[in-house]
Amino acid sequence: YDFSCELYRMSTYSTFPAGVPVSERSLARAGFYYTGVNDKVKCFCCGLMLDNWKLGDSPIQKHKQLYPSCSFIQNLVSASLGSTSKNTSPMRNSFAHSLSPTLEHSSLFSGSYSSLSPNPLNSRAVEDFSSSRTNPYSYAMSTEEARFLTYHMWPLTFLSPSELARAGFYYIGPGDRVACFACGGKLSNWEPKDDAMSEHRRHFPNCPFLENSLETLRFSISNLSMQTHAARMRTFMYWPSSVPVQPEQLASAGFYYVGVSS
Repeated sequence: YDFSCELYRMSTYSTFPAGVPVSERSLARAGFYYTGVNDKVKCFCCGLMLDNWKLGDSPIQKHKQLYPSCSFIQNLVSASLGSTSKNTSPMRNSFAHSLSPTLEHSSLFSGSYSSLSPNPLNSRAVEDFSSSRTNPYSYAMSTEEARFLTYHMWPLTFLSPSELARAGFYYIGPGDRVACFACGGKLSNWEPKDDAMSEHRRHFPNCPFLENSLETLRFSISNLSMQTHAARMRTFMYWPSSVPVQPEQLASAGFYYVGVSS
């Protein structure tokens, strides 16, 4: 895992204790990722580990105070002061800043999920935020890999994290509660017969991710079934002999015969 990326560090905080008086976002910004033990975090760069966070603590200041030679914290501090550094990527910084409002306002990693009361529907807890005035889209979870990384505490064995991540969901907890990065819809109370993509489509049919994945699926299936020259050649069995172009030429060019005129 590339913990030099702030988004990856953020993904480790899905099970961070809710009562800690320091935000997960400020810890990730300061270079720390969650170790999974109490409130202990670790710097990806220098290896500094800190825990027992108190009200008013500044992760950046503590990092700088206890390990001033850490190259990451040096670059971060110099960048925040407005000075340029050879080791600091302006694009990385601007990208992280552009993500901050999304992460902050949607409280993706706030650890306060149990305060939301689920709305049961056919034994499935469903929370639909598609009509919300705020945009539920999470850039942090827009890749399948980032979503997959959130499942390190996933409790179920009959439904795989890879299937859920592929269906657009990332893990938020508690229990088996997941959320879609695109529409913000949340599902829990999964059953052994459930298919993640089907449940996503059933409860949130207007999700933009589903619309895109459906188009991709149609395209990929069409191409997979006709990806070999031999498979395409077989479709030309009833090719009209009056057509001046030979099936061999068409198959070599990637075409297959669908049987409607030419």
